[in-house]
Amino acid sequence: MTTTSNATTTRKAPHTAAVLGATGNCGVALVKELSASPEWSSIKVVSRRSLEDFSNMPKVQEEIVRMDTTDNFAQDLNKIFHDKKDSPDACFCTMGVGKPKHVTAEHLEQVDCTLPSVFAKTLAKAGTKHACLLSAVGSDIDSKPSKIVSALAGSAWAVYPHVKGQVEQN
Repeated sequence: MTTTSNATTTRKAPHTAAVLGATGNCGVALVKELSASPEWSSIKVVSRRSLEDFSNMPKVQEEIVRMDTTDNFAQDLNKIFHDKKDSPDACFCTMGVGKPKHVTAEHLEQVDCTLPSVFAKTLAKAGTKHACLLSAVGSDIDSKPSKIVSALAGSAWAVYPHVKGQVEQN
């Protein structure tokens, strides 16, 4: 085991991680990179379903959680990461709806903002010190839907930049 240090921090390698959104394209790529790196000893994948891609990765442990309600999600996370010994060094969130034009604004907010925020706050409370969020170009909590975007009434495109800005702020 190696130790790296600088003037402000000392950290041990290899590190541990938790990943939310690992079943999407970006998440799968991230988990493969972390798993292949000697810098990472274990990766907890937090998901609503199992993914066959991870079955042959010995560093990966899948944690299946309920995402039907915020309360169920928070309860399941608290069972997994209930104290500092269960807390990973870093958490990564790549979760998102993928195609916002196919969902409602409410669904977009739940998947792209509320659940990632609960994930990050739960892990911070358990002792995780580092978080990484995959957001979007143009995210802005102060954004307002333009006339062109508003023409897509009923789709989440109208609020996408705002929701992504909100999760960044959370």
